[in-house]
Amino acid sequence: MTDNVLKTLADNPVLTEAVKQVILKYFSNDKLTSDLADIELGQMVRARLVGLQAVNDAFAEIAWHKSTPKQEAKDNPAF
Repeated sequence: MTDNVLKTLADNPVLTEAVKQVILKYFSNDKLTSDLADIELGQMVRARLVGLQAVNDAFAEIAWHKSTPKQEAKDNPAF
């Protein structure tokens, strides 16, 4: 069942990009402020970078579920 859902997601590039963008906005550094101590700020930046990499890795794995385009049978010119 999970494979079917991932295949559906992978086969629809608009849906894939929409889902990815919704997830990625939670890893934005735009909301970080300088009010944090240096160590806290560094930890948050590192955590967000690791999270971004994990999201990109997950979508690369989802791409493996994409259907291969069907090729039409061609006449063999040897006959």
